[in-house]
This record gives sequence, structure tokens and C-alpha cells, in this order.
Amino acid sequence: MKYKILIYLFVLVIIGACKPEMEEFKASNGTANFTRYAALGDSYASGFSDGALYQQAQENSYANILASKFAAVGGTAFKQPILTTPGDIGVGFQPTPQGFFFTSKYVLGYKQDCLGATSLAPVLDDPSASQGDLYGYLTTPVAGQGPFNNTGVPGVKIAHMLFPGVALANPYFGRFSANPQTDVLLEVGLQVNPTFYSLWIGTYDVLGYALSGGAGDVITEQAVFQQSLNAILDNLEATGASGAIANIPNIKDIPFFTTIPIYGLQLTQDL
Repeated sequence: MKYKILIYLFVLVIIGACKPEMEEFKASNGTANFTRYAALGDSYASGFSDGALYQQAQENSYANILASKFAAVGGTAFKQPILTTPGDIGVGFQPTPQGFFFTSKYVLGYKQDCLGATSLAPVLDDPSASQGDLYGYLTTPVAGQGPFNNTGVPGVKIAHMLFPGVALANPYFGRFSANPQTDVLLEVGLQVNPTFYSLWIGTYDVLGYALSGGAGDVITEQAVFQQSLNAILDNLEATGASGAIANIPNIKDIPFFTTIPIYGLQLTQDL
């Protein structure tokens, strides 16, 4: 019995010695100043998701998540041009020869294919939403609530950040532009006088071409891309703010191009 007690005490000592000590994490900004954060870019910054812009997705944008962390080290309020719709159905659009065609966001549901088989697939959250209602939601102006810390605009290319009039062609920008004919997206993004910025732009300079199979758009020329990027960076450097630039992912890694591999469809029935 004496030996059993000693072994028991020995085990308790070992367990106690191995008990992990948790040190409380102390947030630090290092040498950066996160007081006023400006998120610049396209759909990634805006929170565009499921083929549309809507409140829940905007609240889960990487920019808003970063801002919530910056708040622990001096970051102030982070304002986004939230798009509110009934039921948070959101608004997406596609250019057509007749103009824009508007849709709600996509959700996971059931859909019947051409052979009558039903399976899970992306379906419209509100397939009955009228074009007029969706247009109204998207074009309701919110410029008076600005300036905004997040000025990411779905669909913009890198050169679009530098020229006036883009808000007239892109309603995602138009809704928070005070002067659509003259506003320059980069200048609007700098109205918060940032001390720190993030820049993620350039995806749509090739994505539109890729999604259309090379028929509906063109890839931005390298010289134009470089000139535009240099001009943006020069403007950002002039503010005295520090920041981070995100790289462009390989377009071929996007699920749109990898869900079905090449020659992955085996035809078993004549059509």
C-alpha cells in the first residue's frame, strides 16, 4: 500500500508539472498606425459573395474582419456602404445587350437538370424579385453616410480607380458616390485620411476575359496595368500612410474553372 501511495503522488506531481500555462495574448500594433483604416479594391474588399452584394457578406468581408482586430490597437470606427434589402437577398447584375439584368444572391438549393434529375445546386434566393425592385435597392444613394472606410467595388479593374465617371457605369460605386460624373474611386477611398490601407485590385483585369471564354472582355495590357498600379501607389505614398498590398490569385485556381476537370464529362446518352 505504501508503494501505491508513492506512485500515486508521483503521478500527481508529473501531471501538475505538465499543466500548460496560458499567457494572455496582448495585442500590439507594432510600428503601424491603425487609427483610420481604408480598404481599397474590388469585390474581395467589398464582401461581394454568392453573386451579389448584401449586408451579411459585407459584414464578413476581410476588410471588416481586419478592422475589428485593428480596434484592439487603436483602430476607430470602420464604415461600410451597406446594401440593405428585404430578407438580405442582396443584388447582383449581369451586363446584357439590353442593359443590366439584376438578380438576388445565390443560395444552396435543389435544381432539376435537363434530364429531369434533381440535385443540390446554386439557386436564386428570391427568383421572383422584380427587376425594378432590385434596381431600386442597388441605386438607393448612401453617399450622405460617408466618407466610407471600405470603398471596394465589385467589377472594377485597376485603371478604373483612377478616372472619373466610373460611378456612372458601375452602380456598386454609383450608390456611394456623391458626384458620379466626377468622382474618382481612389480619391473617394482616401477621403477618410487613412493612417493604414489595404489594396487588393487587379483580379477583374483578367477574370472577365476568363469567365467569358475570351469572348466578352480583354485582358489589361501589362504596360497599362503597371502604369495604373504605380499611379495608385504614388497617391497612397503621398498620404504618409503605411499599408499592405494583396497579390492576384491564379485565375485557374478559382472553382469556376476547376469544379469539372478537362475531359471530365463522360457522355452516356445521345442528345
